[in-house]
Amino acid sequence: MKRLACGDADALAEFYDRYSPQVLGLIQTIVRDRALAEDVLQEVFWQVWIRRETYSSLRGQPRAWLMMLARSRSIDARRARHFVARPAMYEPDQIGVTDPMLKQIEDSIDLSGPLGSLPIEEREVICLTYFGGLTNREIADALEKPLGTVKSQIRNGLRRLSQQFTNADKEPPS
Repeated sequence: MKRLACGDADALAEFYDRYSPQVLGLIQTIVRDRALAEDVLQEVFWQVWIRRETYSSLRGQPRAWLMMLARSRSIDARRARHFVARPAMYEPDQIGVTDPMLKQIEDSIDLSGPLGSLPIEEREVICLTYFGGLTNREIADALEKPLGTVKSQIRNGLRRLSQQFTNADKEPPS
């Protein structure tokens, strides 16, 4: 990231090679169109280049920064295409820890850390939001919960995660 921040184009190429498959997977999950996903992928890495000096390791890992950027751009692209249909996998009776997508998301992230310590309701909505690319309204519809409840669960879960990271920063290294 230091090389990238200094304008090293080779560093961008290495960053792209390392993360583009994961980023493309996330984008494609959100936009559900391969051609559009490839366009968004290009835009994401262009934004990485343009915004390279704004990255701060104090705010998170490079992968997290990149995935949040990809998620935002994907949702923007999806909304721009007026994609409002919810995929069948998000039917209310299929949401939960047994949902194939949520299970795949949970398997791909480290649940032994802070995210795994969250109550299941908070972890579920955070995973669907940040890793599944669903909007708050889509989550509320899929889980058959009031929108306010979903927003509260996301807020509470993020607050708990923030506290865990803050407390981890204060602990002396072992």
